[in-house]
Amino acid sequence: MLATELLAPFMKDAAELQNSLDLSQLKPEVRQQFEQELSLLSDKHKPDDIHFYAPLFNQDSILRYLPAHALLVLDEPALVQQAMSKLDEEAKELRAEKVADGELPANFTPPYFTWEELEPRMRERQSLALTSWGADDSSPRLDFSPAPLYAGQLPSFINQVRDLVRDKNRIIVSATRRAGCPSCLRRQTLLPTP
Repeated sequence: MLATELLAPFMKDAAELQNSLDLSQLKPEVRQQFEQELSLLSDKHKPDDIHFYAPLFNQDSILRYLPAHALLVLDEPALVQQAMSKLDEEAKELRAEKVADGELPANFTPPYFTWEELEPRMRERQSLALTSWGADDSSPRLDFSPAPLYAGQLPSFINQVRDLVRDKNRIIVSATRRAGCPSCLRRQTLLPTP
């Protein structure tokens, strides 16, 4: 069973609902089904597939319902945009087939928002974009580099620690044990900090 947030059908005028779709190009049996289901909705009854009609009533995104001060966190926005564009292309192809086959009204509202529709709304909000390092040329560059590894090189490790201490650096050492050999250090990492 699907949860459906759809109160609007019971508030919309029956004539407005009947006239909202152009059923003229549909196959006769499909047109009849649409007319019956739209009639049910107009009479405040639920057709079996009520969530199919959600786009006729739900025409806003979750962004409208968030508090004005809410922080919008976007995890890899470029990848989200890419995925949304791909889904939009696939949906448009399927939609075109359904319209051409007389199974969907040409003016039936898509059940989703495109990136182009959502992006201006997202820009109006305070947001935080999480991206991988180097994924975006405009991201700030931090001077990070991998810490050196000293596995099995204790004299080299000790010499490096002495040099760092002499230069008054703070030292952080991270060590992990090799599986099956609790006394062996698999990895020693030395991180100088100012």
